[in-house]
Amino acid sequence: MKIRETKRFISVILVSCVFFTSTLADSVQAQNAETNGQKLEKMVRGQSLENSDLEEITQEEEQANEDYAEIMEVVSEETESGEMVYEDYYGGTYLDDEGKLVVQVADASPEEVKDIENIANSDIIIEEVENSYEDLNEIYDKISNQFVSLTEQQMENGIEDLELDELTNNMTGVSIDETENTVIVFLQEVTEKAKVQFEKYYGNLGVVFEKGETENDNAEQIKLGRAIYTSKSKMGSVGMKAYYVNSKGEKVKGFVTAAHLFQGIGDPVYIMTSANKLKKIGKVTKWKYGGNMDAAFVKITNSNYVPSRKVYYSDSRGTISDKYKLESYTYLSGTYVGASLYKSGADTYLTKGRVTSTSKTIRSSDTKVVFKDLWQADYDCANGDSGGAVFDVQCSAIAGIHRGSSGTSTKWENIADEWGLHEY
Repeated sequence: MKIRETKRFISVILVSCVFFTSTLADSVQAQNAETNGQKLEKMVRGQSLENSDLEEITQEEEQANEDYAEIMEVVSEETESGEMVYEDYYGGTYLDDEGKLVVQVADASPEEVKDIENIANSDIIIEEVENSYEDLNEIYDKISNQFVSLTEQQMENGIEDLELDELTNNMTGVSIDETENTVIVFLQEVTEKAKVQFEKYYGNLGVVFEKGETENDNAEQIKLGRAIYTSKSKMGSVGMKAYYVNSKGEKVKGFVTAAHLFQGIGDPVYIMTSANKLKKIGKVTKWKYGGNMDAAFVKITNSNYVPSRKVYYSDSRGTISDKYKLESYTYLSGTYVGASLYKSGADTYLTKGRVTSTSKTIRSSDTKVVFKDLWQADYDCANGDSGGAVFDVQCSAIAGIHRGSSGTSTKWENIADEWGLHEY
């Protein structure tokens, strides 16, 4: 059985194979006429919008997404190093409160404005702004790079300049606000003294200061196999936590689940709270359905929730505990027929099976899409398990993301390579 070290992981791997002492003697459970997933989906469908924050993706929003992608092809270009550069006249893009796509331009010629308008397949709003997106990016990069450097210096050796040390402690982040065409610096305490300190060390950059918080260390953990829901009340499961680095150099943190749960990028994702209400926790930012992948990356947008490496269930009866955790920052890149794999999902919980194929090609019976190079194992599973984590217990490593009722799963190696994912 081959365990492959993550190619992009920079820390030293300290964890070797960890063997779980307990077994899953009860992993084979007789299925009731109505599965756990069907019961949960029925309960979710019965909720009114007053008891949840479900959001439907409107046709206008779908059209806006298509227009945005086409506009980006005109106003941006990816360099050989992977960096995105933008036309000097491009200021940014956002959706207004009515779902209209707003495209900002800075000193654009009538011809350049006309080019943007001709691209769109729906009515868009052209907004004149002062700053180009490249200008905002330059300010953002300057602040972000210096802030990261100072934070690292503070943690390693300390900052001798007490005033700069105070400012660094007070800062919590920086971001580009496209709706206001500005850069926001977040401070724990927004005071005149803090503003003066910032200009002293970073310069007069014309930024806006807002109150910000550090990441919530008391946030609820979203564990592997826990139920998630779509805007159509379809249930799936949480897969592996990961992050990727976007074109701005920012880490985008979240988890991977199955693509077939969603319509595509932008779809909202929910979990059920202890009060039996749906709460939005994130949205799909990467999606691929076909070839060697049935996978979606969910970016966490609710700071009250954080992905976890802990497995939600400890047996096939649905016992919830912290008994199992994927300790190893590695993934399974090769195994053999007959080897054991475990699956954690919201419908049949934690089940165990044997690998029956190390490279399965299969066609979906409903969508007719063909998938290739999948794992297949004979563990128990049902529809609501889609997206759950499939892993190797012996070395505590992720193997893939569960996708089908026949026990197929997308190999984690293929997902990580496609999207440049890092485990953390």
